[in-house]
Amino acid sequence: MEAGSYAPTYSGTPQGRIASPILANIALHELDCWLEDALGINPPALRPKEQNARSNPTYMRLHKRIGRVRAHLAGTLAMPKGATPETLRQELRDKLARRRREPRLLPRTVTYYTRYADDFVIVLCHATKRDAAALKEQIATWMQSHLGLTLNADKTHITHWRQRVRFLGYDRRGRANPNGTRWLYLSVPPEAMRNITAKIQQATRYPQAPEYDVFQTINAMARGWSNYYRYAHNSSRVGGKLSLPIFWRTVHYLSSRHRCSIAKTMRHDYARNPRTGWRGLYINKPGQPPTAEHRYFIWHKPPSRIALGSPTVRDIIDQVAYLNTNWAKRRSEDQKKVTQAGAHNRCESFGRSDGRLVVQHPNRLEKAKRVKAGMGHVAESGIAQTTKLLCHACDMRQHHHAQE
Repeated sequence: MEAGSYAPTYSGTPQGRIASPILANIALHELDCWLEDALGINPPALRPKEQNARSNPTYMRLHKRIGRVRAHLAGTLAMPKGATPETLRQELRDKLARRRREPRLLPRTVTYYTRYADDFVIVLCHATKRDAAALKEQIATWMQSHLGLTLNADKTHITHWRQRVRFLGYDRRGRANPNGTRWLYLSVPPEAMRNITAKIQQATRYPQAPEYDVFQTINAMARGWSNYYRYAHNSSRVGGKLSLPIFWRTVHYLSSRHRCSIAKTMRHDYARNPRTGWRGLYINKPGQPPTAEHRYFIWHKPPSRIALGSPTVRDIIDQVAYLNTNWAKRRSEDQKKVTQAGAHNRCESFGRSDGRLVVQHPNRLEKAKRVKAGMGHVAESGIAQTTKLLCHACDMRQHHHAQE
């Protein structure tokens, strides 16, 4: 909009701010309603009677005959005249082979539609490329006439069901069963596995990093990543692969930090997690006695896969997958918990336990940066400082004196 008049732009819709997905949802909600109401996309689930009507007659005849042959062989039904157990077993093998080649249900022409902000994907089942092109043209015409929007020709493609389609970080492609039925297969992209492995390597790179900070960072990344990809059909297999670099990078980090062998680290920091039942690496929580109930385990068990639309989606506990390096900037969680435990959660100046308590560093890290250079020296000076637990008023007073 310029001077109150609308002018089309070649760069498309502005993106990158929080208002972009909100505006996309407002405008494209009309597209959602039109696709579902006018074109019948995303139909409701079939009732049992409708589902039984799709049964393949050939499959059902073979299925009933297989049941009768098994009853004859088991002695539940009398043996037919002129039949022997050998001939019935041969007939059973032939019928089973024919049933595996027959689809249990007749093909159903249906279309599914999913949208996130301004990205959407439409899956056409038992349709031709001509049908997909006609639907694409119909959607483009409706969006232009009703919403004033145009489809991006470079980003809107018609893809065969055997080829992969990337949508919201997932790879989608069609799979065929031996009986001829087809279904949509969700998988984790190889790039996503490489990216999370690189972040784990970066998190365990510095031996001087506090143990609790490293374990907390890896757990947050692994839990958030694995929960996001729990809908993939290969989530369990990929989660098992993810546990390998986490274990080896963590055990090397602990060995380097304590300057001991991997065998010694395994003897002292490897046990069975009572919550999961799996064995994994652990550390003692800072500020707590070294007992079994105060052990903090590294992520070692991938979550089970869940289907789309499952009611268990509400039970997922997600965490932001980020690389935490605050331990190098005098904001170490390990140091914070040790300080809180040493002060018994009381202000070390006035002994107050109510209100907000903060961990205060008497020596500012900025001063250490002027004296010592290098990432390692600054990090060591940051986590080796003496800290105090103060209330908010005492902390503000200390900062005021430091500025004077």
